[in-house]
Amino acid sequence: MKFVLLVKSNPVTEAGGEGPAGLGEAMARYNAELAAAGLLLDAVGIYPSGEGGVRLRGIGTDTVTRIDGPFDEPGQIVAGYTVSDVRNRDEAVEWAKRMPRIAMPGDPCEIEIRQLY
Repeated sequence: MKFVLLVKSNPVTEAGGEGPAGLGEAMARYNAELAAAGLLLDAVGIYPSGEGGVRLRGIGTDTVTRIDGPFDEPGQIVAGYTVSDVRNRDEAVEWAKRMPRIAMPGDPCEIEIRQLY
């Protein structure tokens, strides 16, 4: 079963910060573990919404509105994602719990887990 782990933004990621010291190395190890287990399909970080983020509203209607970032709602914006092919939702949850912390101490980190078609 394929799942995407959607890592939500926080003030650190939206500011373009690197996060806690060693985060890059920790994420590389995490992704290497997923790959070694034969589960990793894709993983990527996404630039902050202020660096090229665009929203289009009204697709499929006569009035399409373009909204350029930055956006005001950290915690609702996706900062990165990991796609894995695991046995079930519980395994996806367990891998999500192992993801390195992307926020600074005191900032929440939220990951949404969604099954792919």
